[in-house]
Amino acid sequence: MLSKITQRCRLLCPLSTSAFTNSLARPATTHFGFQNVDEEEKQKKVNHVFESVAEKYDLMNDAMSLGVHRLWKDCFVRQIMPTENLRCLDVAGGTGDIAFRLSKFAKPVNDANVKTLAIHSGPQITLCDINASMMEVGKLRAAKLGLKNSRAYDVYSMQVIPVMGQLIAGDWNSYQYLVESIRRFPDQEEFSNMIRNAGFSSVNVRNFSGGIAAVHSGFKHPKVTPPNEQT
Repeated sequence: MLSKITQRCRLLCPLSTSAFTNSLARPATTHFGFQNVDEEEKQKKVNHVFESVAEKYDLMNDAMSLGVHRLWKDCFVRQIMPTENLRCLDVAGGTGDIAFRLSKFAKPVNDANVKTLAIHSGPQITLCDINASMMEVGKLRAAKLGLKNSRAYDVYSMQVIPVMGQLIAGDWNSYQYLVESIRRFPDQEEFSNMIRNAGFSSVNVRNFSGGIAAVHSGFKHPKVTPPNEQT
């Protein structure tokens, strides 16, 4: 009996080792829209999408939202209440739509003590984006100075937006991906929990146009050192 068990183990061990080796050899996969792709391949595909759409990105935003995205962004910036002494890092800022609005809406600071600390007049806004093509469009602008879970929204986003992308930007596939990627984004409750888990408090969600767009906000307060621990 013991001999049979030993023989069976000898047969299974090479199989187990082979299966383990194969699992290590397979690259990690993730989603690209509705497709499953290798993680390394996804980065290349996403870069290609935004390089492709950068030149017509703002025009397509106007076309897809009938210009309403401008109102959403204005509401978002007013909610921040930017002032002249604002120091802002706009991450994934794209073509600078939000950054330019922050500069435009910045109000004077009435506190004389704060004014004396300002080295430069006006807000200091730094914009960064992983895609160089999007940044180039933003630089040109500076030099010149989606109803979720709704049938109607589903039809519009899946059947109309890619067509508009083809007609206006000459790129169906990139806008098909953008629509699909929206579907894969966490819902509002899940995303709010992610913000809380990152250490932010007073997390809030403000919906626009029935939930087509939303502003998620949260605050990260500086740690206060107790007096007895201060040096």
